[in-house]
Amino acid sequence: MRFRFSIGGMMALVAYCAALFGAAAFLSGVDPVMMTLAGGLMSLELALLCSALLGVAYCRGARRGFWAGFAVFGWALALFGIVAFRGELGALAVFGVLPFSYIGGLVGRGFAERAAKADHAGG
Repeated sequence: MRFRFSIGGMMALVAYCAALFGAAAFLSGVDPVMMTLAGGLMSLELALLCSALLGVAYCRGARRGFWAGFAVFGWALALFGIVAFRGELGALAVFGVLPFSYIGGLVGRGFAERAAKADHAGG
């Protein structure tokens, strides 16, 4: 399977990175706009991680593998960021959840596709 980028996906990635770097630049100060942005991004991440659990429960095949990888990688980094770090470092670890989760989703989908091919070839 070839990895492809959609224009909408790339625009979302650029917007997310811009918000991440902007939040990181102003994290040491008490800027209410940045705090609102940080809260919004963390809410988005939490919503996507919870949705990933629903994807694991209700999807099948490669889609289920994607959501399983997304959930495992995302929740692992989110919990690590919250537990291991305090303050600024914890916030930066939590902001990295979405890209890390997406990578986990791609890994999970790859495993699911390989398992399906092996089952099909063996059966």
